[in-house]
Amino acid sequence: MKSESGKIGIIIGVIVLILLLAVASFIIFKDSFINGPTVVNEDKGAEQLVDENTLGEGVNKLDNGVYFKNFTAADVEGVVKDSKKGKRYYAEYIDTGKGSGYYYKLINTYQEYLDFKAKQPDIIEMSEEYFNEYFMIVTAPYSTSYIGTGLDRIDAFENTLYISFKYTGDSEDKEFIENSTKYKEEVKQLVAKYEENECVSFMIPNTMKKEEIQIFTNLINEEKDFSSEVKIAYKDDYEGYSKEKKDRSEVGFKYFDETSRQLLIENMQGNNAITQQNYNYKNSIAENITITKDMPEIDFSTWENLGNDYYALRLTDYSEYKKLIDYYGVRKLTNSDFECIFATIIVRANTENSFSADEVTVDENGINLKITTDGALEADENLKYPAMLVYTPNYMNLTDSNLKISEDK
Repeated sequence: MKSESGKIGIIIGVIVLILLLAVASFIIFKDSFINGPTVVNEDKGAEQLVDENTLGEGVNKLDNGVYFKNFTAADVEGVVKDSKKGKRYYAEYIDTGKGSGYYYKLINTYQEYLDFKAKQPDIIEMSEEYFNEYFMIVTAPYSTSYIGTGLDRIDAFENTLYISFKYTGDSEDKEFIENSTKYKEEVKQLVAKYEENECVSFMIPNTMKKEEIQIFTNLINEEKDFSSEVKIAYKDDYEGYSKEKKDRSEVGFKYFDETSRQLLIENMQGNNAITQQNYNYKNSIAENITITKDMPEIDFSTWENLGNDYYALRLTDYSEYKKLIDYYGVRKLTNSDFECIFATIIVRANTENSFSADEVTVDENGINLKITTDGALEADENLKYPAMLVYTPNYMNLTDSNLKISEDK
């Protein structure tokens, strides 16, 4: 009996020990059980490294860990900020970003930094230690057309670093400078007003260092057309067009402009009153695209969930759309296209069926876009998601007239 009691005691003791170990393990690793594996912040070392008080005055920090400072370029050899044509010459800034109006200089080492700082002392103060975790880029505009711009956003995507600027000055000043036929004294005075702090130095985490750097200017709302009269068409979508002509001026989108809208109002004759060609103007244009397995993965957590595995993302800035051009093979637009339109990409996060989009309707029920699930997709080993791009006028993305997207069931 004693032997049996002893065995039972041992078994009970083992069970208690296992339970204690289980409880202890849960307490120690409960974050992993509840929230999943802990994700290591790649920039944590860089964050701890920086004493922000040592970076100098006027330094700002973005949520992604980028520090930046606007500064006035010192008048040294290789920096010419005034000419009759309004050009800016910054010989020290050796490259230009694609699609941009900016020079930039990439500084990877502390010695390169010291050499540059000897000529331009007002850039961010960086110690040699900081270059273990950061690199520097310095930008400067190369014409008066970009005077008065400030940083909009900077982010890395795949193998490209995107830097976007936008106009932050007085809109009346911008209009005066752009519409002046001569470089008058008044224009010179306005330009001088914005010369201060026209350059920017960036201190960027090495985790954002990419093979390519692209710099763009995004339009502000004052530069966009939000008229409800805007419609869109393809420049090659009229009876007399011949693709054999290969006329580059007739490729891409065409929009109502101020003159054509006025003609439409005065004549009340529909599309014939707009141009000499009877373009097929619409409320929207939709194009099928395919997301393949060799394209970058999509994080749907920041997208609009439409239900039934449909997701939508509205792109109102050219710099964001440019990522689609670079990595998803979509139609190439220019910054000026976003004066009249924005683009919405719709993706179905499965490969069961294709889908289509109707033309946007505008009536007493609001502004609506219906998407329809179509037939089964053909087998394609490289297909990741079916998708569509829908181009619509800017007014359809205003708060009081927001485009509503829904599935037509």
